[in-house]
Amino acid sequence: MHVSSFVNKYPEVYPFPAAKLPPISRLGPKGMDDRVLITLLGIGAGAVGYLAVTFWFQPILRYRETKFRIASDLVFFANAMELQKTDGSIRADTLERKDSNRHCAAELNAIYPELPTWYQCWLKCRTESPAEASSELIRLSNVSSREEAHECVNAIRVALRLPRPTRGRS
Repeated sequence: MHVSSFVNKYPEVYPFPAAKLPPISRLGPKGMDDRVLITLLGIGAGAVGYLAVTFWFQPILRYRETKFRIASDLVFFANAMELQKTDGSIRADTLERKDSNRHCAAELNAIYPELPTWYQCWLKCRTESPAEASSELIRLSNVSSREEAHECVNAIRVALRLPRPTRGRS
């Protein structure tokens, strides 16, 4: 729509001659309709949003979910540090702890390369090391003494910057 059609409809509002007025729309190339431009901008914004969610937010959320699952498992399996029962048989919760630790270590190793570079730098600035935590989780699943297990748990807490539990033993 040109200003000239507005002026022709309402000459009392705009008393200047209509022939010398520029077109209202100057956003796009000559001849492009506003609806086309708005549609292209909407598609572009949707594509940018999809890429941000897929390649930034989802890997970050998966990393944080794994990190907090590790924190939860460290508390949940705190009493499963002993490998054997008093009668010599292997405890079921110890085997479950080993399996969970290996699974979480594999997830950390798989997620870390997918994290955006800027987030990896952020983790380094915070002195958070998922690779070190992963190796300590594997070590924790292989230890047989309670003292070594506590060393691994403390190393995992430091590597992932997890808070120490406020009550109880772990």
